[in-house]
Amino acid sequence: MLKRNISIFILLITLLIGLSFSTAFARISQEKEITLKGNVLITLTNNFQNSQNTKNYSLIMPKNENIALSADSSILEKLQSGDTVQIKGIKKNKTFFINKKTDIKTISSHERTAPIGGQGTAVLLVNFSDTVAPTNIDDSFMLTTMDTVNSYYKSNSYFATWLYSVNDIFGTSSADVYPWITLDEESMCLESDSSALTSLVLDAMIKHNIGLNKYSRIVFIAPFSQNKTCGDTVSASTLDKYWAYPSALPDNGMSFIWVDTEGVDKLVTAGTENFTSSFEAYNQIISHEFGHNFGLDNANLYSCSNLAIFPNPYGSCESKDNLDLYSVMGSKNFWHYNIAEKVALGWLTESTGTDASVHIVNENDKSFEYILNPISTDLDFDTGFKGLKIPRKDGYIYLEKRAPIGFDSDDRDYSDSVYYGVLLHYVDYKPRTLTTEILNVNNDGINESSYMQPALYIGDSITDPQTGTIISVLSSNDNETVVKVTLGQ
Repeated sequence: MLKRNISIFILLITLLIGLSFSTAFARISQEKEITLKGNVLITLTNNFQNSQNTKNYSLIMPKNENIALSADSSILEKLQSGDTVQIKGIKKNKTFFINKKTDIKTISSHERTAPIGGQGTAVLLVNFSDTVAPTNIDDSFMLTTMDTVNSYYKSNSYFATWLYSVNDIFGTSSADVYPWITLDEESMCLESDSSALTSLVLDAMIKHNIGLNKYSRIVFIAPFSQNKTCGDTVSASTLDKYWAYPSALPDNGMSFIWVDTEGVDKLVTAGTENFTSSFEAYNQIISHEFGHNFGLDNANLYSCSNLAIFPNPYGSCESKDNLDLYSVMGSKNFWHYNIAEKVALGWLTESTGTDASVHIVNENDKSFEYILNPISTDLDFDTGFKGLKIPRKDGYIYLEKRAPIGFDSDDRDYSDSVYYGVLLHYVDYKPRTLTTEILNVNNDGINESSYMQPALYIGDSITDPQTGTIISVLSSNDNETVVKVTLGQ
């Protein structure tokens, strides 16, 4: 009876959401339907104070015209940045309303490429006509910040990805930082539509006489909320890149990051965990947003009140956005990317054999013991694997080991617990945008003590109820963790 009532409740909620959008569409349906063609752009806004984010969709048309797309989430989630599409719908002011999936025709799909090699990067310090440029952020501060971000990416990628200055002929700088300029436009909130935000970047590039082909990564720093009543959004970014339509950019496009100096100051003033200084805050925020530029979604937490690993048939499991505290794609941390993210970005390889950094457990591995080395150490020091990939019916579970080395060093009271066990990350079969869920195997539900310490510890085992696979931690020290995996169905 409980399962049936829950199912009915979920069905009613789904119908209400669909009805809400259908009603909104009906109100404007008296307008004539038209067809537009262009490239999809997806942007995300991030609220680090409350670990919340919002995803926005728009269509880039000729002459960089950008119009917001509105539709049921089940329609929009099929779109990918860079896809060239033809869409039928109704245009109302600056929004284009889409009624059904069949109104979208994909002309060509964009295949995301791994961010391997140098990333030409520019930082634009931009003031508005109605704001005053902050005095605590200048060229020197941002150069130091970008050097730290560059070191972070070199370490994470095992020196496969780095940032560089296009203008520095000596190759010693991590980015070109352009000094403060003032645009003619008034300030706006980061919650504004992506059309307005991208226009700001393009206007600033024109004012600095920066060609569209010069950089692949643009970081836009401005006092967005200084004279506006805005939400708590601190930063925003393109999910993957911005491609002009039909094409005025190089094949690899440009990615954008927007950071509100006022929002960062509020985080620091409030004493938000791990944002104790402006330098620390900018390092983490920009590194997080670069992850979105590289095509990653957020790193979330998954926990169940009475079952340590999902899916729970009684609906008592919950996913929390950005609450993986052990990936920079979560929130409030500067840790390494998790193992699944590193594979997705091309920094680690995986195979069913022994020739890759991540071993895919398969039917030939009925019950084996594996040595896992820390993901923060150089590949040359490995005596085992960086991680394991264990199949499920609906996706995979990745196992990884952490150690107090480099960016994975942390003096938070609860951090020591993750060093002597393994972290488990769930990834489903969605092929285009990676969202990871760290599994809270401590079985305490969503509460502070459990989600801060989600590791499977020495002597502990867990059984996947979907497949019967058993994962056990046999031993662990700073250099390696030994796990046993007994494959189920």
